[in-house]
Amino acid sequence: MQITPLASTISDNWFYAIEDNKDLILVDPIDARVAIDYARQRTPERVRIFNTHGHPDHIGGNDEVVQALRCEVIASAHPDIMDPPAQTHVKHGDTVEIGDTTWQVIHAPGHTMGHIVLYHPGHLISGDVLFVGGVGNCRFGGDADALFETVSQTIYELPAETIFYPGHDYALRNYEFCLAVEPNNSLIDDLVTRANTFYGDDPRRAPILHSLGKERTYNPFMRTKDTELQQTLKSSLSKAWPSGVQDPARAAFKALRAQRDSF
Repeated sequence: MQITPLASTISDNWFYAIEDNKDLILVDPIDARVAIDYARQRTPERVRIFNTHGHPDHIGGNDEVVQALRCEVIASAHPDIMDPPAQTHVKHGDTVEIGDTTWQVIHAPGHTMGHIVLYHPGHLISGDVLFVGGVGNCRFGGDADALFETVSQTIYELPAETIFYPGHDYALRNYEFCLAVEPNNSLIDDLVTRANTFYGDDPRRAPILHSLGKERTYNPFMRTKDTELQQTLKSSLSKAWPSGVQDPARAAFKALRAQRDSF
């Protein structure tokens, strides 16, 4: 099984080709030309599209890819702000077979309410739910409470060694936000240094990929149960701290999300 990150040339998205035994799935192929060229070079016996959610920067390439490759579209069966035309709709607990590998469909609402992700042991296609150093926004059909539950429960419970593949690489900007929240966090200083070395003079040559375990060590959105972090945020993000929220972890997450929206 092989997962290949593909850079969009028309947006800041990254999308992914999952291949196994001449079976190819293109996840959110926004850049149709890149997707079609890649598929034709690989000469698979079957090609399909998998959409994590219905935002235009994830489904905008579907029609051209379908027309060129005569492929099926798989999309969420959960109600969403925008439903891409699809031949197959999948819900939480369903599976998608790619060659000889089985991927689990997980409903992961918050960025949008119908958002789904794909999980195979060791690998998570996270769409716009989880990014390196951050999480997705909730401004276009999402809900911060739902995203909190997805990140702190559904995603957090997956094995630490799981590598996740996000729909955008916002690592450096997210690191800046993490440092603004915790200016004395040496882990983040080290990540910034490593990121600058990794990118060199070409920030689009490859996305930074982390394990869930690594994210749990520094990403504030995944550490909202940390009482020390809660106290720090309640003081430093007092204007964004939501009123009437009894759960301090939820309050911390919502304050972080609100602050990141204007950062």
